[in-house]
Amino acid sequence: MKQNTELLALAYYEVSLETGQLRANFDELNAFYRWQSEGEAVSLFLRTQSNGSISRHLESVFSPMFIRFLDVVIQEGCLLQFGRIIQELRHLCIQNNKLIRLRIETAEPLSTAAQERILESIQLSDDQWLDVSFEIEKSLIYGIRVFLNQAIYDMSARAVFNQLEERITV
Repeated sequence: MKQNTELLALAYYEVSLETGQLRANFDELNAFYRWQSEGEAVSLFLRTQSNGSISRHLESVFSPMFIRFLDVVIQEGCLLQFGRIIQELRHLCIQNNKLIRLRIETAEPLSTAAQERILESIQLSDDQWLDVSFEIEKSLIYGIRVFLNQAIYDMSARAVFNQLEERITV
């Protein structure tokens, strides 16, 4: 089943790139996943395709391209793996430098102004977007730890002390 979800994600990624709608389509997939996760009745309908009112609702909320993609997902029997399709698409977006995953850990909450300054300092091209989270990490005494896609920038007190210790022992 993993191969099917990878292929579906890749197909959606490629079509989204061609149409210039990668970000919008990515957001739409996530919106549907949240909506689908809200109730078993929706999942049941999507498996059986028997309720026209839900179908009309989907058409009023989601794009025709997404509806066609959803039909393919259902035909391939991958609806229950929809979360995996999103994970695969997220991975493709990060791998191809379209989605920049930024996680910032601090010992104490950052002010809104500090968060805005951080976000303003990041330069993105027109076809990139950020997935940002600011998190409190109780194991930090002081400082900040930044995770940018696969890179880690550790400016915590512990990291600074470790660097000092390495310099002293060398």
